[in-house]
Order: sequence, then C-alpha cells, then structure tokens
Amino acid sequence: NFDGVGGTQTIQITSNTGWTVGGAPDWLTVFPTQGTDNGTITLTAKTNSGSPRNCILYVQAGEASTTVSVNQSGQDHNGIVGTWRASFGSNSWMSFTFNADGTGMYNEYDNGHWDSYNETFTYTYAYNVITIRWYENGSYVETETIPVKSLTSTELVMNFDNEGYRTFYRQ
Repeated sequence: NFDGVGGTQTIQITSNTGWTVGGAPDWLTVFPTQGTDNGTITLTAKTNSGSPRNCILYVQAGEASTTVSVNQSGQDHNGIVGTWRASFGSNSWMSFTFNADGTGMYNEYDNGHWDSYNETFTYTYAYNVITIRWYENGSYVETETIPVKSLTSTELVMNFDNEGYRTFYRQ
C-alpha cells in the first residue's frame, strides 16, 4: 500500500521458471515486467492528489499465476486542504494548514503566547484518518494518526493528541 505522496516498494518473486507481470495502470511503474527464476520487482507509484486508487497486478510463471493488489490513498480526496482552527478558552487556539501538495503547518496560541509555532509536517488523509509525519528543523520526528469523526466544507471534527474530539472551523 502507498500513501498519497507515492514512492517505491519491492516485491520478491520466487520461481524456477520464466515469469511476467502485467496490469499496471499509468500511475504505477513496474520494473522489470519479466524475468527468469527468483527476482525482485520494483513498484513506483506517482503522487496521487485525487481519490484513493487501486489496481490488480497479474503475475504468471509457467502454469502458475497469482494476483497482487496495489492500493494508494489520495492526498486530498475529501476536501481537507485549507486552514482549520479550533478555539479553547478565552485567548487560546490551535490551527492546522493542510496544503494540496501533502505538506502542512501547525500553530498553537495559548493565553497570549505561542506554545508551538510553525511546526511543519507531511500528511495523508484517507478513510477518516489523518496520518501526520512531524518534522523539526527539517528532520523527521514522529508519525501521528488522528481519527476524523466528520469533515464538511466548514467543519473538521478530529481527535488531536487523544484529547477528545474537537471541532476545527475552516478559516
């Protein structure tokens, strides 16, 4: 499975005869598409800025055959791109900005001062889950999975930091 950013994965072929691989759509490169005996197939998925997609690859080796299912989530198939803000208390708020290219920024303002300012991330959003990869000073820090209860054109309800569901409003 690939996230919306795309990337490369490998599949091992175990065979004592010649084999072929077919069925790849234009968003997935398969190399090589044929070989003899054992081998490694490299799958490279392009960036997906649309809806989740999938395909079935067909592998034939002599009389034997099998299929491989390949799935890729989309970067913004449900309208999450934009800036979302939740207020808490009289002088506090947090906001997420989700960009169409799969990058984003998080800001938090608490009682008159910045707690966290301009924390950057990459993300994918699929199947009511936002997967965020946090970065500090350009270096990867951690991955966080955020459940989404609902998303409309004006409201995003999600459970950030496991503090319960909060409503974020589109800015």
